Amino acid sequence: MVIMQTVFNDNERIFQSITAGASGYILKNTSPVRILESIRRSN
Repeated sequence: MVIMQTVFNDNERIFQSITAGASGYILKNTSPVRILESIRRSN
């Protein structure tokens, strides 16, 4: 599982990361609680 963490919120970069193998993405300004929720949901 790979979750990309980024400051960019544009579709092209997100699409590139998903096609490169990322399972998902979160923004760097996402709260720690939300990051943990995202990780748990990905498993």
